[in-house]
Order: sequence, then C-alpha cells, then structure tokens
Amino acid sequence: MPDPLYRLKGSVSGLGHRTIPVPHEIPYCWPMTGFPLQAVRSALPTTVDLPEVDEDLTPDRGWNVVVWNDPVNLMTYVVYILRKLFGYNEEKATELMLQVHNNGRAIVATEPLEKAEFECFRLHRHGLWATMEEA
Repeated sequence: MPDPLYRLKGSVSGLGHRTIPVPHEIPYCWPMTGFPLQAVRSALPTTVDLPEVDEDLTPDRGWNVVVWNDPVNLMTYVVYILRKLFGYNEEKATELMLQVHNNGRAIVATEPLEKAEFECFRLHRHGLWATMEEA
C-alpha cells in the first residue's frame, strides 16, 4: 500500500518542497502545483441529495399595477405616459385615463412581482401615483 502522503518537488511561488495528502489511487500531480490531477474528477458528486422543502412552488399569480387619480397631472399627460411606458395605442391609453379620472383608479398592467415593481417605479419617476396589489 503506497504512502498516503506524496512529496512534490516542485516550487510554487517560492514555497519549495511541500507534502500534500493524496488518496492512494492518485499517485501523480499536476506539475508545479501540488494539486492531484484526478482530484478534480473525483471531487464531483455522483449523486445529489435535494433537501426536502415545504415551500409552495406554484407560479406567481401576478400583481396589478394601479394608477391613482391625482390633482396635479393633466389628462393628456397621463395618456402620454401610458403610451410611452406601456406601449398602449391612443384609444386604450385614453380609456385607462378616463377610468382613472372617473373611478379614481385603473389597473394598467398585470405582471410578475419584480416587473410590477419596476413599472410602478417608472410611473413614480414620471410623477404619477401608482401602487401594486395582488391579482
């Protein structure tokens, strides 16, 4: 049975001789590194044990992006922003703007959480009042 310690005579960054543990079936090393060549292949797991998780993995139902009526912005500006940010045509943007004006709010998009947060942030940056709610 070979000795489990293998003496490497190379020099790495001026370290000189080093003794490194090597499994019995790996009698050679990469030159000048002291790292067993087969250790890379043998270090990879053959099976992976997945942890048991009690999380619900159902897909996100989505979040509504809600624009609220405010006393500051003009109706034409709201239409312009809805067209610019969401790509709505003139008719759809006007319909949503009138819904905001008459009902006090309108759902302008339904997106996954991160996308809804991003759209809400964009509406805030353009001066509109916006929130999110679960769909």
